[in-house]
Amino acid sequence: MTGFRQNTRLIVKVGLWVGILVPAECLLQLQEDSKNGSSVVADNSLPEPARSQSVKFLPSPLQAKRSQRIGPEPQPSKSSQPTPTLQRFVAKQRHMGIDFKITLYSTSETFANHAFQLAYQRISQLDKTLTHYGGDSELLQLCASSPHTQPVHVSHDLWCVLKQALRVSHESHGAFDVTVGPLTKLWRRTRRNQQLPETVQLEAARKAVGYWLIELDCNQPAVRLTQPGMLLDLSAVAKGYAADQALATMKKNGVMCAAVDAGGDLALGQPPPGHSGWRVALPSPNDKIGAKWMLEIAQCGIATSGDRFQFIELDGRRYSHILDPRSGKPLEKRHQVTVIAKNCARADSLASALCVLDLQRGMRLLNRLPTASGRIIGNDGVAKNSQRFPSLQPIVHDGVQR
Repeated sequence: MTGFRQNTRLIVKVGLWVGILVPAECLLQLQEDSKNGSSVVADNSLPEPARSQSVKFLPSPLQAKRSQRIGPEPQPSKSSQPTPTLQRFVAKQRHMGIDFKITLYSTSETFANHAFQLAYQRISQLDKTLTHYGGDSELLQLCASSPHTQPVHVSHDLWCVLKQALRVSHESHGAFDVTVGPLTKLWRRTRRNQQLPETVQLEAARKAVGYWLIELDCNQPAVRLTQPGMLLDLSAVAKGYAADQALATMKKNGVMCAAVDAGGDLALGQPPPGHSGWRVALPSPNDKIGAKWMLEIAQCGIATSGDRFQFIELDGRRYSHILDPRSGKPLEKRHQVTVIAKNCARADSLASALCVLDLQRGMRLLNRLPTASGRIIGNDGVAKNSQRFPSLQPIVHDGVQR
């Protein structure tokens, strides 16, 4: 395993055993951590926005850059010789402040090691582009130069992430909004100091918030921020996009059966050998009993968003870490949302939007999106599924259903 980063843990398991992938935010490690009650073994008519401006797109498609293939894994031949047995490999590295765990099936450790290297190199590249935590990322440089009189050239990755984010902002009428950065910064200080912000501070931060303040140029990868002091927070879409790109990188190099777990948001490739999908446990409405149900899905993204573990209590009131961009304040209701979409970035951003919307509006949004489905657990602990949500399967331990 020469040439592989030292902080990467590579676990080799021979055979076709398949574990349960669990969004880290909600599920209990069934085999490893019964104390916490979570279960992952493979290592988640709408109201108009306050401003009526829509996202501005200039006509003309963008030519996407294509990644170079490096050393693809040879595919099994059609000769009479036996097909090499696929083995399960797992590795983990930390990027974007979270653990990225990759599970893949390959014919050899050499090919698996190479696939891990390429995938983590891609994630590291995106971390340097999309992060909003300190440093001199491309995103922070763009924000620091606002407002712009002309569109500013950006990388294809940043342009794609902003395009996906604005799509969900438009669909949810502002329930998801990456311009929320000034409010995120303000409420992060609140959590640290245990003191609510003043009204004047909230109003000042809200002046630079609004997805209509971003203009994308479709003739070229360029963006214009129209308000001074704008700070884009891509945390609810960037890690999903990084998981998608890591999966695509491995696929281009011949690794088809793979899954990327980005802190609980999953990008899933082709299913493991002998199975129809990756097994993903779902959160239970009851915190005390852990996961009872799972899905078996493949070639999609799934993400869970909620405030089970991230919240503060001030003056007897419970404030979520999830902000409503329209009001500028944290949520006080307890929604937990799981979304399945065609990719992880879309699942991630839709799950965040649905946490902000009330149950009825959230279900209406899901039911009108042809390539997405979801499961919402409301304040009352009752779980409701959208129209296209897959059938649930019980999780069984030692022959007994939980």
